[in-house]
Amino acid sequence: NLFNTTSIGIDATCTGSDMVRIGNIFVGSIGGYQNWTNISDGRFKENVKENVPGLSFIKQLRPVTYQLNREKINEMNGVTERRKQTAAEMGTMPAFLTGDKYSDITTGFIAQEVEAAAQKAGFNFSGVDKPKNDKDFYGLRYAEFVVPLVKGMQEQQAIIEDQKKELQFQKQRIDELEKMMKEMKRNGSR
Repeated sequence: NLFNTTSIGIDATCTGSDMVRIGNIFVGSIGGYQNWTNISDGRFKENVKENVPGLSFIKQLRPVTYQLNREKINEMNGVTERRKQTAAEMGTMPAFLTGDKYSDITTGFIAQEVEAAAQKAGFNFSGVDKPKNDKDFYGLRYAEFVVPLVKGMQEQQAIIEDQKKELQFQKQRIDELEKMMKEMKRNGSR
């Protein structure tokens, strides 16, 4: 039995407890005039640690394009069976219940690969929404990628700063060596 669930839209199906699903596999856009806000109040955060990996995690990710196989998802969700029942009751399959087998081309990651990358980096990454049961799906919380990306940029900036210092040191050494060579030439030509 599922509890604390909300499904909005035709064929929107919750596959686990404590879940909200909006729309079905054919929904192409969900939006409003503002971005989603996650509660992030420091007054309630405890055991705070700066242990988020950056480059060691981000470098393992494989950005891809893909198309979702809507038929497979509907089959797993039980939507296909419900649609057959609806068609039998109505005598025909309503047009709004049919569509292309594949979604439009989408850009993203594959959740199982992200999970493996996080494990390899020793990172308990909250951006992977793991299945709660055999009828549930993997999902990704793309907003969660911001934190390791910021950490990765900080790590890169530290590398850049170190390289700048090294370049400055090398430039200084080259200037000193050139000065010595000029001095030697001047002394040798006398």
